[in-house]
Amino acid sequence: MDPKSDFISKQALLMSWIKHHKTRSIDQIRMACQSLISIDNAEVKYPLLNIFYPLLRKGLVEFSGNGNYFIPAPSILYYTKSGRAVGINLDASQKLNLIETYNVDEDVFGIVRGAFKKVEVLQFCNKNRCNFYQPKIPGILSSFPSIEQTVHSFQRSTPNSVKGQWYDSSNRQWTNHALDICPFRTDENAQRIYLKVKGDFYEIPFNNINPDGRSLAECYQAICSNRQLLSYNRETSQLEVSNTTIPIILERVLRMASLDQIDGVVENKYQTIFAGVSPAAMKEVNRIFNLDETHEQSN
Repeated sequence: MDPKSDFISKQALLMSWIKHHKTRSIDQIRMACQSLISIDNAEVKYPLLNIFYPLLRKGLVEFSGNGNYFIPAPSILYYTKSGRAVGINLDASQKLNLIETYNVDEDVFGIVRGAFKKVEVLQFCNKNRCNFYQPKIPGILSSFPSIEQTVHSFQRSTPNSVKGQWYDSSNRQWTNHALDICPFRTDENAQRIYLKVKGDFYEIPFNNINPDGRSLAECYQAICSNRQLLSYNRETSQLEVSNTTIPIILERVLRMASLDQIDGVVENKYQTIFAGVSPAAMKEVNRIFNLDETHEQSN
């Protein structure tokens, strides 16, 4: 089994385990990820990053606060343009009722997809107690503040020492060379990480408070460095994100845009391509990233 497929199978197992227990803390999840890795005696440096966080980024696991996570309620999303519906986190009975009545495909995470009429989906949701959604991506994104606004809402603070280590997100390494805008820590063992913005310091929220704190800080550093992060193809409605880790909540919405497609999101090591991103949605993404416009590709 190749490493990617092995991670996917372990992610599915972890998801089932969280669902069984209703809710799990990040420490319990970390130990479970380590146990899953040890089954094969595999050497994986970051089990939590490779097994748990993909589930969180895909919206299959939800953060409930205070470092706890759970599996969201069963939901069906309907896509008018494609005439397809997507069932997420359906229980065994709901899934069986859907499979017996309609022609659907199911993936390793239990996500089911198929062609439906809207009225059929509404009737099924009412009968089987499922949440019904029609994703309106531009509208969802319009409620998001910009990354700049968000990081400047972090608690302003002053570290005990302004000598320490600075994080360069362009090469994903800590350095002893001072940078104007970057995550900062007083030493390699420090639990508290700050966002340094020229002469000011902001406390990056701990993961048990806000799992997006660190990615917001790194994204802001990348934006201020004028790094090309986004590339958009208006003709194919594809958004390419490179050289940064975007906030989890933003990635989940972008994934939702093409959830009706099996291969709507293509991931490489430092690049993710999202399909189904309309010009209206892209306008909101530019606003969130404080960009006047995004580099546009052409076919």
